Amino acid sequence: MSVESIVIDMARAAKTASREMARCQTSLKNAMLLKLAELIRENAAIIQQENFRDVVEGKKSGLSAAMTDRLTITDAT
Repeated sequence: MSVESIVIDMARAAKTASREMARCQTSLKNAMLLKLAELIRENAAIIQQENFRDVVEGKKSGLSAAMTDRLTITDAT
């Protein structure tokens, strides 16, 4: 499976999920957002490590400095 097809599948799944979430009660949406925030905090080190690897690869591939800056995740972002 190509990267392109993986990304397309992920985008389709996200679109489906967003439609399902739109029908949920606000209290459920808020609870899910809080849970997602918790998971992001718990996995921040892993997320930043993988982001660093992606940025390094992007630079090697000729990604512009402006784009690299936009893609870089830090504690402040």
